This record gives sequence, structure tokens and C-alpha cells, in this order.
Amino acid sequence: MLVALALATLASTASAQPAPAAADQPQIQAAVPVMPQANGFVAVTARLNGIEGRFLLDTGARITCVSRTQAARFGLEKDGEVSKSNGSAGATSVKQVAGNRLEWGGQPAASKLKVYLTDFSAINHGLAEDGVAAVDGVIGMDVLRTQHAVLDYSRRQLRSGNAAMPSAEYEVLPLNPIGEAQLTVEGTINGVSGRFVLDSAAGGTLSTDDAHAAKFHLVKQPGSGKVEGIGGSVDSNIYLLDRLQLGPRFVMRQEKVATFDLAGINAALKAKGEEEVDGLLGAGVLNRGEAILDMGQLQLQLKSSM
Repeated sequence: MLVALALATLASTASAQPAPAAADQPQIQAAVPVMPQANGFVAVTARLNGIEGRFLLDTGARITCVSRTQAARFGLEKDGEVSKSNGSAGATSVKQVAGNRLEWGGQPAASKLKVYLTDFSAINHGLAEDGVAAVDGVIGMDVLRTQHAVLDYSRRQLRSGNAAMPSAEYEVLPLNPIGEAQLTVEGTINGVSGRFVLDSAAGGTLSTDDAHAAKFHLVKQPGSGKVEGIGGSVDSNIYLLDRLQLGPRFVMRQEKVATFDLAGINAALKAKGEEEVDGLLGAGVLNRGEAILDMGQLQLQLKSSM
């Protein structure tokens, strides 16, 4: 079962808003071990308001979110603004709670963090079906980009405050930001160019919708699946791509593709004046390429497959 957590846009029901600021915390050099999960996601132990928790690192999420059921435990039972978010499984409500502290590796990562409370029941259900323990929340790009984080799949490490040095065996690709939040990379699927969000908490190789499946000449497969994430659970069609290429030297062949509510995410991006995307590149790409995702230098390094 594919689980896509992409909290790709945050939009008020009244009007579009700028990307939320994470905190005023300066960049501090730190190295934190990450825990690879059975489905390819990566988790980290961090402290929120002094309480230890288990969080997924989610480069597809603009914001840092915590399960509503854990609000009391982390001291998040405060008044806050309620808004609407478009996630991988549709729209859902989130409650903003300001003024929180986040630490990892014994170092502060954010001192005035806005945390967003939402429903994690579908997410944790999907994780359980993949043999992955439940999480308390996700750490999003509001923290990761502020800290110029480097997510290194080859060393199983999250580093902050320093850049990743390129290696000759790696393909180095430029990343383009969506505002102050997620990062996109350009590539081709079956020879057709596209623009994709890098999402460490999206299962599989590629997630898109039926319209873009036609654009990329994907072959529909029998049966169906479900995408579970922020917003609940939705049915998903399954397709097969023949060739995904990122840069001259990284290629993946014969990969399954699941559909999700990309139209809702693109509508919210368009409302903010941002360019639409063709889908999400998920944990399958990042693990296969032993990726080094440098959010400070805006670079993606993928180990050559050719």
C-alpha cells in the first residue's frame, strides 16, 4: 500500500497565505541518525517542547504537523487558528499552535515553531499495514529548509548547518523551490519532460493523477489501491512507467505509479501564483539513488545507475 503524506499546500479558506516561518533559530551544525523504515521512509527521534517523539522527515510537507491525539503530551492544547490544507488524500482542517521548541541531536532546531495539529489516523493505519510503527508527527520543510538540512540516505544521517560535497559517482541536479517550501526537480518519464516535488514521505517512485498518467504515456494496470495521508484515504489507480530519467546518469525502469489528488494540490498552487507540478517523486527514488538531498545548496545528488 502506498502512503503519501504530502501536505503540499497550506491555504486558508479565505485567502492564500505565504509559507509559514518555522522559527528564528539560527543554523547550528548537528548530525542526527535517521531510521530507515520498511516502506522506505525515514524517521528521526526529536524533542518537541522537551518531550521525545518519533517523527517522519517529510520533504513534501510545507509545515511541521503533529497528531491531534498527541496534543496534550507535547503541550499543544492551546488556542490557535484553524485553516484548511490540501494533502495527498484531499482537504482537511489543521490547527496552528505557535511558540514551540524543537530539538534534534541535542541541538535546537526551532525555538518559536508553529506546529499544526491534524488527523494522523489514516497515516498511521497505512504505516501499520507497511509494517512501520506509528509516528507522532512529521517534520516539514519549514524546519528543514531553515536549518539548511542535508538528508543523506547513503550515511543514514540528517545534518544541519553544513553543505554536502559532491562526489564523482553522483549525479548532481539543481532543485527549484516552491516559494519558501518544497523543492522540485525536472526529469523525464517515457521521454516526456516534467516537474516533480521531491517527497521523502511519499511511497514508491512516482505519484501523479490520471490526467498526467496520460501525458506521460503510462500503462494502466489491473486492480487498484489506496493512498492514505493527510486528508484521509482515497482510492488509487495503478499504472506502469517504462523509464524515469533524472539527469544524464540516473535511470529507473518498469516502476509502478499510484494516483492521488494532484488536482487539488495544483489548484492551491495556482491560487498562490505558483507553477503547477506533474507529480511527486517519492522514497523509491531517494533510496534507489542513495540520495543526498541538500536543502541549503538546493541540490539533489543521486548515485549514478549507468
